[in-house]
Amino acid sequence: MAATIRNGGGAGSQSFQGTTVAIITAAEANQLVTGQGRLRRVLVANVGTTATLDIYDDPTTTNNKIYEWVSADGKKNDNVDIPFQAGLRVVTGGTFGRVILVY
Repeated sequence: MAATIRNGGGAGSQSFQGTTVAIITAAEANQLVTGQGRLRRVLVANVGTTATLDIYDDPTTTNNKIYEWVSADGKKNDNVDIPFQAGLRVVTGGTFGRVILVY
């Protein structure tokens, strides 16, 4: 798993206090959490080529998509605040750059 997971925030990152941050740098599937929560922010820092990002409210399969991005959309810094019930699964594809998720 190329996802780096960090809890909380630190000095200078008060908007992330009490949340978890996942940094994904490869094309793969990541089960980030099981159960309820909120996807708070999606940041696409490096676009890559032919990259895709799909986020599902399902911890094990690709059902119930709640967010979608493709490299043609360019860099993103979206405050989304999307609730999820079952869990958070992230599937990235193509030549991937770097995406940061806050949940």
